[in-house]
Amino acid sequence: MHTKCGSIDGALEVFHVILIKDVMTWTSMIVGLAMSGQGGKALDFFHELQKSGVKPDAITFVCDLAACSHTGLVDEGYSHFNPMLTVYGIHPSIEHYGCMVDMLARAGKIAEAEELIEEMPMKPDCFVLRGLLGACRIYGNLNLQSESSS
Repeated sequence: MHTKCGSIDGALEVFHVILIKDVMTWTSMIVGLAMSGQGGKALDFFHELQKSGVKPDAITFVCDLAACSHTGLVDEGYSHFNPMLTVYGIHPSIEHYGCMVDMLARAGKIAEAEELIEEMPMKPDCFVLRGLLGACRIYGNLNLQSESSS
């Protein structure tokens, strides 16, 4: 509630008072920090969650990857995305891929984002494509390659 109202300080106060923090508690702080422009702090919370022994879930990873995207931390994003399945048993969903494409596109790595889309185990949705096309507009890259244009 505090983060949705923009009161990060209030959210942090409540968070620190809670004695037993579950994955929802951690995820709420991660998304709240990421949405308020504090991506670096959101990533710090993700690392603290891991140290605490609480297992992140699929939603936690979406929030974490979004924080990586908004802070431009491509290598860190990959270091969180790659072990999702092998370490946590979480199959990346379209939302996870969307965050990765957005992260790459924001960093100007258009070809890498396009390659990831082509390698996805599912068809891209409008959100995935919007992230790529928005970056193409920003970076002036209007020459995307695709299987249909090859």
